[in-house]
Amino acid sequence: MNKSIRGLCTGVLIAGLAFATPASAGDNNPAPPAQQSASPAPVVQDYAPSPALWLLRDDDTHIYLFGTFHVLPAGLEWRTAPLNRVIASADVLVVETSDEEMDGQIDTVVEAMIGDITKREPISSRLSPASAAKWKKLIGFMDMPVEMVDRMPPIFSFMMLGMAQMDDLGSSGELGVETILEAEFRQSGRPILSIEDSGTVTQNLLTLDEAPFISLLDDELTRWDGVSIDSFWGMSDTGNNNAAPGAKKGTAADPPTPDPFADEHKWARGEDVQIPDEDFMVAEHGPAFRDVMLTNRNRAWAVWLDKRLEQPGVVFVAVGAGHLWGRGSVQDMLAERGLTVERINTAETLAAQ
Repeated sequence: MNKSIRGLCTGVLIAGLAFATPASAGDNNPAPPAQQSASPAPVVQDYAPSPALWLLRDDDTHIYLFGTFHVLPAGLEWRTAPLNRVIASADVLVVETSDEEMDGQIDTVVEAMIGDITKREPISSRLSPASAAKWKKLIGFMDMPVEMVDRMPPIFSFMMLGMAQMDDLGSSGELGVETILEAEFRQSGRPILSIEDSGTVTQNLLTLDEAPFISLLDDELTRWDGVSIDSFWGMSDTGNNNAAPGAKKGTAADPPTPDPFADEHKWARGEDVQIPDEDFMVAEHGPAFRDVMLTNRNRAWAVWLDKRLEQPGVVFVAVGAGHLWGRGSVQDMLAERGLTVERINTAETLAAQ
């Protein structure tokens, strides 16, 4: 099972980095539109949702903290009546980077991802010959321009592969929490603010040593049977037309296929979705990758939230769920500043706040 790459991609998605897919890599190499699976993975939800919500407040300010998934499958329920009342009461929505601000930063982000792409050493040239061939085959399975993905910084190639996997399973950014909330706030005429500049996060990621990512990819490609996208992600084929011609489908003797939406279900039930250190390659990078993706951002957000308490009103903050769980969470950073955050029960009727 390809746990390392899967864990890394899942960790990045839960950490919630705003991510723009590059439109092209040079004039003649456009990125094709994503092709969703003909048979999306089914969502089985046998529980009432009760996603986690926290409240930071003083005498005249209420700041609600809500962890999100940027990409979700159709049919997964996460709204509740208490949560909806909180959302309706908010004067302003705060996200990592709003759609409007992201639109203004796309050129900068895309430049960081694919700028001078022809001058970058291909990822395939840093892999073993066998893994290099498999790497290009994997990119081809995902309907992405091989030359572009092969020459991107490895972390961004991984992100694109993770997003492609989500799309293949039937998940969509259009169903992501921020996309839904931004549309609602925009329709009601309420302001939408950004808590950070995604371009800065992107630049910080580019300072990381690429060697551990290449080593991880080489190891995982060595293990991969080369049959399908599903087998790369450690799942049996789901009948989504992404298997190689003549490849055998799963049989009754195969081990059970893991629920591809296990993390999303944990989140919707309000359970701990903290991201393990291994999903941030702490053993390979030390704390550097985790610091860039979580710790440093959480610390900066805590400063922003502390300052925001000086203004009266009701604020709804929606950021990647991984930022609100585990050590170094936003709540931990707020506690270091002498501020207390309380957990709100979204499954029951809330008392008037």
